[in-house]
Amino acid sequence: MNIVVEDSGPCRKVLKVAVPGEGVREEYQHWLGEYARKARLDGFRPGRAPAALVERKFSDALKKETAESLVTRAYRKALQETKIEPINILDIRPDDLDRPDAPWNVAFTVEVAPEFDLPTYKGIPLKRQSVEVAEADVDAAVEELRMARATYEDISEGPAEAEDLMAVDFEATVDGRPLEEVVPEAKGIGKAENFWTHLGRFSVLPGFVEPFIGARVGEERIVQVEFPNDYAVAAVRGRSARYTAKVRALRRRRPAELNEAFLKEMGATTVEELRNRVRRRLSRAREADEHRRLLNELAEFLVRSAPMDLPEEELRHAVQREIHEVVASLIRQGMTEEQVKEQKDSVLETARRVAENRLRLRFILEKIARIEKIQVAESEVDREVEYLASSRGEDPAALRKRLEDNGGLVEIERYLLQMKATDFLLANAKVES
Repeated sequence: MNIVVEDSGPCRKVLKVAVPGEGVREEYQHWLGEYARKARLDGFRPGRAPAALVERKFSDALKKETAESLVTRAYRKALQETKIEPINILDIRPDDLDRPDAPWNVAFTVEVAPEFDLPTYKGIPLKRQSVEVAEADVDAAVEELRMARATYEDISEGPAEAEDLMAVDFEATVDGRPLEEVVPEAKGIGKAENFWTHLGRFSVLPGFVEPFIGARVGEERIVQVEFPNDYAVAAVRGRSARYTAKVRALRRRRPAELNEAFLKEMGATTVEELRNRVRRRLSRAREADEHRRLLNELAEFLVRSAPMDLPEEELRHAVQREIHEVVASLIRQGMTEEQVKEQKDSVLETARRVAENRLRLRFILEKIARIEKIQVAESEVDREVEYLASSRGEDPAALRKRLEDNGGLVEIERYLLQMKATDFLLANAKVES
């Protein structure tokens, strides 16, 4: 086989393979022998039909088998001789196989990792930030624990405060007519008795709760509610309603007492022991946050210091993955699909920027790993699969089989390689406090 490599743009190469006639004939004869051994033709026992008769009967199939196997052999040979490591096959263009003894050609267009210069990656300057835990931080964390186990008590005298719970009777009108009469679909938000809501958090009625800060039990107030264009009840979108509401009850959250029962629930015997436990937890969390921040700073340095062209097809796949992640994140934050669609340009821009940076970082870390001979052992992949299976409540063997089938093991190995390369860089960085 004669193999020629041509550049076809950034991160793209064409591998042209020419197979001489004798090579084509050899492959064709192989398949003719296979068919002759298995063919069933009238008047002949299996495997006893003359080769010439088998060839006439299965001519098209033999050429197809020969061409397909030549494509596979040519690709493997081209990679073996050129040492090229494709990340995507973009196109395969074989000649038609008209004669089984004529020279035959095939061209493979592949995408490869970019060529770029690495920055000096040992001794990367990083600035470590303080992770000190102040006593005020411990105070706040203990207070959060108390508030997490708080109870609500009825308030009969004092005015309502933010974060209180409030029960009201209300009725809404539009131009003097009951809202539920004007808009029958508004049943449930036009009139209610003993309706509980939180003063300070999300309310099903936009702008309804703020005017009741300072109100007392038995007090009546009038609130104008403007329904936004994306309100859940479509029939009232863009409308304005006048709500007359009377406060029936107020409840205020009281933090749990710092007593023996509370300490026992927290796994401590004294207040000082509890504070020490909280301090250690805060310290571990801040250390972890600072470690992530240093990794991000290191990644930003690498991406900024190693400009490169990116392979288009690989980038396209990466952008699609990021779009799915961005959309899922926005929906988790409470956005509707319609709202997400309205921001499609912003979503695409964000996804592309993140994908480009992640892809650049991947190629940089993989190149450093090759230079430093950083490798991922099979046992490390096994441990990661077991960890994933445990976190998902799955059988490790079943998960591994699925990952093998969909290429997930390759992704896991790539992830672990990047993590090991990053740890290497951080261990060799010049970190100043």
